Amino acid sequence: MVVFPNAKLNLGLFITEKRGDGFHNLESLFVPIPLADILEILPAHAFQLTVTGLSFSGDYTDNIVYKAWKLLNERHNCPPVRVFLRKIIPNGAGMGGGSSNGAFMLQALNDLFQLQIDRDVLLNYAAQLGSDCPFFLYNKPMLVKGRGEMLTEINFEIESCWLVLVKPTISISTKEAFSGISPKASTMDWNTFITNPVANWSYLRNDFEASVFPNHTALGEIKKILQEYNPFFCAMTGTGSTLFALYEKEPHISEALFESCFYWKGPYNFTHQLLPLS
Repeated sequence: MVVFPNAKLNLGLFITEKRGDGFHNLESLFVPIPLADILEILPAHAFQLTVTGLSFSGDYTDNIVYKAWKLLNERHNCPPVRVFLRKIIPNGAGMGGGSSNGAFMLQALNDLFQLQIDRDVLLNYAAQLGSDCPFFLYNKPMLVKGRGEMLTEINFEIESCWLVLVKPTISISTKEAFSGISPKASTMDWNTFITNPVANWSYLRNDFEASVFPNHTALGEIKKILQEYNPFFCAMTGTGSTLFALYEKEPHISEALFESCFYWKGPYNFTHQLLPLS
């Protein structure tokens, strides 16, 4: 079985309050995008994992793909598998590459071995793997609140556009990103934005930009270059360090402008992006 775990973007990211348990509440609109890894799963006598493409550091037991299999093996006696993972989504990019791998692995194993795990149970398992994992079981535009576990499906439509992604070699830890955050209540009217996004893009922001840009000036410089080509929206996604820009028409941006950065450009449609997992 071969599946293609895709990335996501945050359209806006508001950190609204610090919770009593030390975590933070947030609001964001998650959308899936075409950039994807390749995950092949084959029955085997023992679990094996081969990772190619972008490098993965650490033992295979640290990989979320193994953790997903281990969870289903313990709960549902899932047979061993040999896994080939081609990493295309950069690590530490704020695009949910690892979370997507974990969610797609859960669903693929459920389908491959006909484990008959229902959606609610699978969502619970995904949440155990990571706060962003449940989103990828829906894999459609979702309004996200709480710590990221409160998901509401929305009917978010916009005509086709062009998407540009740029990720420098900068790595931003979650601790660093949150260290400069001052939570405040969101004034975002999501219902208005969803029904008329064209007139309301200016209300979106990523609160982490104010937190991390002063310490990583390259991020601000990349955003400035992307804005010179007149996008209708440009921001950092997640806690970084990927900058993305949305354009009405294909922008003629040279990859050479972003030396040593991961760069991706392609057409994008919010409404008919990817089929959700079965």
